[in-house]
Amino acid sequence: MASDDKAGPDPRAAGISDLITGLAFLTRIPGMPPQWGSAPLPGQVAKAAWTFPVIGAGIGIAGGIALLIAIAIGLNSLVAGLLAILVVVTLTGAVNEAGLAATAEAGAGDTPPGRIARLAGPLGARGVLAIVFAVSLSAAALGGLAVPYETDGLFVLIAAEAVSFGAMVRPWRALAPATQDPATAGLSVPDERGTTTAIAIGALIAAILTAIAVGVWPMIVALAGAAAATFALEAWCRRRLGGYTRETLGAVQQVTAVTYLLLALAFA
Repeated sequence: MASDDKAGPDPRAAGISDLITGLAFLTRIPGMPPQWGSAPLPGQVAKAAWTFPVIGAGIGIAGGIALLIAIAIGLNSLVAGLLAILVVVTLTGAVNEAGLAATAEAGAGDTPPGRIARLAGPLGARGVLAIVFAVSLSAAALGGLAVPYETDGLFVLIAAEAVSFGAMVRPWRALAPATQDPATAGLSVPDERGTTTAIAIGALIAAILTAIAVGVWPMIVALAGAAAATFALEAWCRRRLGGYTRETLGAVQQVTAVTYLLLALAFA
């Protein structure tokens, strides 16, 4: 009889460990110990990449609950949408919004590509506007989706967060680290299985919830648009920067989420 010492690792324990690593990497939850949010070992983050859409869905649930509460107490749908995005931003520490801003700053032809590695100094107009438009469009789309049925906004927000957090893994796997970013260069790369799993989980969550909320056709269009946005930004990173940085991964999440919300609303 084989001894317990020779038994393989417990899949449940490994999954929980990956989930904790993903949470520490992607979130900045208020009230957690100071070590929470500190960078886990690079290999641990890459191994936990499959959890990204699950964590994104959890973040979407929290934002969606805020949306429902805000509407229930009589706030209009736009204010409710803004409060939902506020909860999302609070849970993530605005890391992805900061990445979007840095990417926008590096997007102009007169900006040295290396600047995106770690945006120094005061945020420029392009970065500020990128954040303003991302937050405003997301909140407005959520407000529109929540009328007349508030749960539609909840479901589509969960879907958008799940698919966009899963999309972050695609350029991480497909591109080399940008040479201008030594911190990114130190990150391990998710394997093919982890990448495929992350994308599949995000797409599955999004497909089910969006189809329930607004129908099959809006779900198909929103998923196609999210995929197009991801590939477009990935191609831009390859051409402009020669690879990805942590900031561009955050930008992928933001652009994909906003695209998903807008298309779901437009075709609902």
